[in-house]
Amino acid sequence: MGMRDFALTIEEVRSLRALHRSCRDRRLADRIKAIVLPGTGWTASDTGEALMLDEQTVREYVQLYRRGTDKSLKSNTGRARVNINGAIDIDHLGIVRTVPI
Repeated sequence: MGMRDFALTIEEVRSLRALHRSCRDRRLADRIKAIVLPGTGWTASDTGEALMLDEQTVREYVQLYRRGTDKSLKSNTGRARVNINGAIDIDHLGIVRTVPI
């Protein structure tokens, strides 16, 4: 799957934008933007240029998000847990993403 195949649902965009608005950690906020922008049609190159990130870094953040690990959204203190249905709940961030087990 390339970046062209990456699209966020309306609910994912809403959740990520809400998280971004409440985020005090600037690095985490940039990681959120690096997922939202390509998920709404931006290229990895344009996203990287806008956020002053390497294009490969943008691709890596998107791949982590796609896999459902959401490690790109964790702060240094964030913890993830997987519930019985395979949804990943990132404590303190309010994001729930369903992934196959």
